[in-house]
Amino acid sequence: MGILQNQMMMNLFTSTQSLEIRKANRDFYDAIESLKIERMEDIWLNANEIQCIHPGWVERLVGWQAVMQSWYAIFQNTQYIEFNITDFNVTVDGQIASRHVHGKNDEFSFRRNFT
Repeated sequence: MGILQNQMMMNLFTSTQSLEIRKANRDFYDAIESLKIERMEDIWLNANEIQCIHPGWVERLVGWQAVMQSWYAIFQNTQYIEFNITDFNVTVDGQIASRHVHGKNDEFSFRRNFT
């Protein structure tokens, strides 16, 4: 393969990865908006290595049980949540992919129960 052909294959591979990451991101926010713990369980890897830091929370949660308990607590205290993501970027570097979601505080809305 020539250099140009290699670059075209790499771009195609990266583009496919980017689409998969975008779909996973969309599925993640759809699961949050559903307020159903079963949907979140389908999204997250059931493993001790998973980690989650919720916006505004100080603690980093580690492991399936801690992460799922956090989502359960959020869903139990939330009546409605909606995200309107307007600026989403994906970076793929080898086997590492990162997503950056930019926005203002008013790009999502929610109502919580405080009972």
